[in-house]
Amino acid sequence: MKRIVTSVGLVALGTSALQAVNTSGLSSMQATKPWSVSASLRGFYDDNINTTKRNKEDSFGFQITPTVGFGLAGEATSFNASYTYSGKYFEEKLGGRSDHWDHTHIFGVGLHQVITPRIRASLRDSFVIGQEPDVLRLDNSAFSTFQRISGDNFRNFGAANVEFDVTRLLSIEVGYDNAWYDYDDRGERYSGGFVDPSHSARLDRLEHGVHVDSRWHVAPQTVGVLGYKYGWTDYTSNERIQGFGPAPSPIDLYADDRNSRSHYFYGGLEHAFSPELSGSLRVGAQYKDFYKDAADKSDWSPYVQGSLRYAYAVESSVEVGVTHSQVATDLVGPTASSFVRDISATTAYGAVTHRILPKLFATLVGTFQYSTFNGGEYDDESEKIYLVGLDLAYRFSQHFSAHTGYNYDYLDSDIKNRGFSRNRVYAGVTASY
Repeated sequence: MKRIVTSVGLVALGTSALQAVNTSGLSSMQATKPWSVSASLRGFYDDNINTTKRNKEDSFGFQITPTVGFGLAGEATSFNASYTYSGKYFEEKLGGRSDHWDHTHIFGVGLHQVITPRIRASLRDSFVIGQEPDVLRLDNSAFSTFQRISGDNFRNFGAANVEFDVTRLLSIEVGYDNAWYDYDDRGERYSGGFVDPSHSARLDRLEHGVHVDSRWHVAPQTVGVLGYKYGWTDYTSNERIQGFGPAPSPIDLYADDRNSRSHYFYGGLEHAFSPELSGSLRVGAQYKDFYKDAADKSDWSPYVQGSLRYAYAVESSVEVGVTHSQVATDLVGPTASSFVRDISATTAYGAVTHRILPKLFATLVGTFQYSTFNGGEYDDESEKIYLVGLDLAYRFSQHFSAHTGYNYDYLDSDIKNRGFSRNRVYAGVTASY
């Protein structure tokens, strides 16, 4: 647990892109008081609770989700904090577990400060304990794993940024971010005498990033960006990802053999086309060096990050985006002394919220990710993930609403027995104050 101190010391609630829930009804309450509370009760059906290709297990269940939030906004300082608990009860026991419950905790904190008219600073942190991959990943970034993983799995993301106005047209932003992952599944296992790595060995890591951006205010609605970011991924497990029998063996490889350093060079634009339509785009290159790999492997790859937001009607909006970069993966590969280093992932996402009637709202969200494995026996093999969520919400009043929805997950993988499909439906009510 001592590694948690590295991340939690930074001061944004991380939300699931797949749970298509609209919470905009809370905005009027938050405008009249600094705190808000809500609670949801839902029944659900899940046809693949363990996200497996074969021997699927389905289950009915129910979910309780209380949330509490607090926020203050002043001329120079704004602060917000929130906590959400989600308890899911499954009629069937979950794989690898002796009970029927999943417990998820989501904490978020954000602080923005105007230090002087020319200097602004921000801190934010989101901390999650959960089992679902969409809860454990960062915002709309790429997935490192698609399977639901039982246990108390931790993810924390913290970021600190300071922006200085050098001139009326030029500002400099300097920032640091840190992501920490720690999975409950640990301990060495064997398959045919060879090491079968735990999720801790595959995915426990610290990801550090330091960036410097020059921001050129070329027009009142347009900002040009030229920047550089240094990234370091440090796998923190002391377990083996490859080996034969008890250690030591001639083919031993450890989790930190996948450590890497990255250099990002990029340029882009942020533009407000109108008060309702805005977008941003960053395009560049990523140089990644696996400095502990005996093959001394390094790679250049494209780096892309873009998004577009449009509020096209009252309480109706659409957001789309795309990212491309090299990121961590849960797959290691079976070949001795050769392993999967990471994946090249292109992720596209979209979300639409539409006010059908004065009290009836529909939210549709979707994610598509195309990944190619780098290194090892699975080099250049690929997989595709499709995620879709639909939610219908009827707001009886400012304080009470009813929801029903459907989520579909599908993984199409070149790797044998890795793909799966999953269907989930739910219905329930939410009370807010």
